[in-house]
Amino acid sequence: MRQARILILALLFFDCLLGARAMARPGPILQQMGDVTTPSPDFLRNRIIPILLISLGVGITGMWTADIVLGKFSDRGGFFNWREGENMLWPHISAELLMAIGLIMGGAGLYGGKGWGLFLSLAALGALTYSSVNSSGWVIADKKRLPYGVPMWISLGVAILSLFFLIS
Repeated sequence: MRQARILILALLFFDCLLGARAMARPGPILQQMGDVTTPSPDFLRNRIIPILLISLGVGITGMWTADIVLGKFSDRGGFFNWREGENMLWPHISAELLMAIGLIMGGAGLYGGKGWGLFLSLAALGALTYSSVNSSGWVIADKKRLPYGVPMWISLGVAILSLFFLIS
C-alpha cells in the first residue's frame, strides 16, 4: 500500500512538471518599432522571475514529497494523523503543494507570455509570502528547524522582489 502511495505522489509530481513544460511554449511580448515587429521579451518579467517561480515550486514540492516518501510522519500515526502540537499537518502540506503548483504554472505562464500567467503568479506569490511568514513561527519556536527557515526566508525575499517587479 505504501508503494502505491509513493507511486501516486511521484506521478502527480511529474504530471505537474510535464504540464508546466507544455505551457512554457515561447510567446514573447511583441514590440512595435516602425514598420518592423520584433520579439522583445521583458527579460526580468518573462525569463528571470518565471525561472525563480518554477524553481521555488519544484523545491517546495520536492521538500514535502521527500518528507512524505521518507516517512517522516510514520511514527506519528500516519500521514493523515501527523500533528505538530495541536495542529494536523496534512491540510498545511496540501495548501503548500497547491501553492507550489501555482508557482510552477504561473511561472510557466509568465515565461510563455500568457496573460493568465501574471494573475496566477501574483496569487501564488501572495500565498508564498503568507506561508513564509506564517511558517517562520515554527522556526522561531524551535531553533532545530533552522534548516527549514533559511530557504523560507530566501523564498520570502524572492516573493517580495518578484511582487514588486511584477506589479510595477
